[in-house]
Order: sequence, then structure tokens, then C-alpha cells
Amino acid sequence: MITGKVVKYKKHEMKKCSICDDYIDVMMVDGERGWDDGHNAEPVNGGRCCNKCNDDVVIPTRLADALKERSIK
Repeated sequence: MITGKVVKYKKHEMKKCSICDDYIDVMMVDGERGWDDGHNAEPVNGGRCCNKCNDDVVIPTRLADALKERSIK
């Protein structure tokens, strides 16, 4: 797991969330630009997403899908 301070870079350098179209936060590691690719947005879509959409949309969707699949078996 990458830990570090989350900062906003200049908007032209940042990637956009495939769900909300907001900018994806950049993790700073040891004072240098670190991970800037966000989270895997599947199964919502095939792109990358921001922290907020990962927490509020992607993870709940994955849990609902897992529970649905579990009840089928």
C-alpha cells in the first residue's frame, strides 16, 4: 500500500476520474510525485477513478455484486 500525502497538482497534469470527471488525486511519496493513476473503476466502467468514487461507487457496487453472486450459489 502506498501511503503519503494527497495533493492536487496543476489541473493540466492530472488525470480525470472516469465516473465523476473530477481530477484524480496524486499521492506524494517521500516528497516526490508518486501514484497518479487512481483506482480501477471496474465493474462500474473500464477506466480509472478518484478516491471518492472508489469509496462511494465502485466498492459498494463490487460488494453488491459479490453478495448477489453468493446468493445465486
